[in-house]
Amino acid sequence: MATDHTQPTSFERLVRCIDDLGGATHEILTDRDAVFVTGQTRDSKAIFAPERVDACRLLGVVPRACRAFRAKTKC
Repeated sequence: MATDHTQPTSFERLVRCIDDLGGATHEILTDRDAVFVTGQTRDSKAIFAPERVDACRLLGVVPRACRAFRAKTKC
């Protein structure tokens, strides 16, 4: 369980999860949390944080982010 919502903790938790599961899949899908995604393009594609791109490259996986939704329509 994470005690904070910082980038180092989020990445540590992600790596620990991958390790607990015995390895990573080809792609890693996360929500659009500010730790992982810094913005979006005009066509709503995620712009990943450089640290996430580096981590995914190191792990040999492709980063993906959930599609953007309006908060009111998430329920």
